[in-house]
Amino acid sequence: TSGSNLGLTSIHRKPYRSEPPSTMKSVSELLVGSAGFFGKTFYHQSIIPVVFVTAFLAWRARPATTEQIPKDFRMFQVCYLFVWAFCVASDWLQGPYVYALYSQYNFS
Repeated sequence: TSGSNLGLTSIHRKPYRSEPPSTMKSVSELLVGSAGFFGKTFYHQSIIPVVFVTAFLAWRARPATTEQIPKDFRMFQVCYLFVWAFCVASDWLQGPYVYALYSQYNFS
């Protein structure tokens, strides 16, 4: 009966192939393609140097201390910063969608 299907379509799996398909790009092709990405605009050209400068300045700005930081606190700190960075990155990724939403409602 049509009720047993519940409106779901069947999933067709492609057979497994051990060799990569001809549409797969090699590593060298990907690197050449990324050069096109980084050469598009000033933003694309500056993102990698800005990341390195920011990481260097953050490393230099850390407080110098002679006392030992407890190992448990260091583990907490690394875990906290990992989760914090993940949350900030996810918030950053939603930016274009919020912009599109505002533009759709004619906010400037």
